[in-house]
Amino acid sequence: MKNLTTFCVFLFFFGVTGCKKSTVQDSISVAKGSIIVVDQNDKISSDFSGVSVSIENTNPVIHIPVNSTGEFEFPQLPEFILSFSKNGYGTVKQYYSTSIVDSIKSGKTGEQSIVLLPLSTVMVNSLSGHISNGKFYYSCNVSTSNSNLINGVTLILQKNKPQISLTDFYGNTSTSRFLTIPALNGTYSDSVCISHTITCDCDFLNSGDYLNVKAFGNSISRYGNSYFNMKTNSLIFPSINENTNSTTLSLRIP
Repeated sequence: MKNLTTFCVFLFFFGVTGCKKSTVQDSISVAKGSIIVVDQNDKISSDFSGVSVSIENTNPVIHIPVNSTGEFEFPQLPEFILSFSKNGYGTVKQYYSTSIVDSIKSGKTGEQSIVLLPLSTVMVNSLSGHISNGKFYYSCNVSTSNSNLINGVTLILQKNKPQISLTDFYGNTSTSRFLTIPALNGTYSDSVCISHTITCDCDFLNSGDYLNVKAFGNSISRYGNSYFNMKTNSLIFPSINENTNSTTLSLRIP
């Protein structure tokens, strides 16, 4: 009986220490990410209260814990979509696969930081413009209930595509561009080159093409206001105000 008791104690001790060792190893090998919360004055906030990270299409919804510094651990699943949200902020939804998570874990893709920006309250009331001397001259009238530093307007420019949609926009390409500018109450006027425009040093429009432009209220920040969906490669503006009174301009390039 004494030998049996000793054997049972040994099994219990071995099982506990074995489990603890496995847990430590799992913790070390887990890929981690962080959340950056930006306030109305374009400053990083240390308040992560109300921040939620969850796995899309799970029932019941699986929530991922976020610690006091905004750090979280990626789940060990073949593929999934994480939803990052906070009341009053734009929701970020990002796709991840095993290879993407492994790349984050190995450091090949750098630190995975998710930026949450307040939802834009900027309303675009009107947009007008014309083309002259290789430039697009525009005038945008906006209104907002506050004077936050993150108030902005995003112009979506597309080549020969009159229907402008935020769900299938791919950023600065050979057929599209975008530009985000600070916004104050009233009318803002400026111009942008349409042959070597924004950040891409490439031809955008040629004679006979049509430039289609639409304006949306958006948040503007030094920490960025958009991200690429890693599955569709589309460019997402999570805090953009889709309610806009901007017409879609259609201007023929001389």
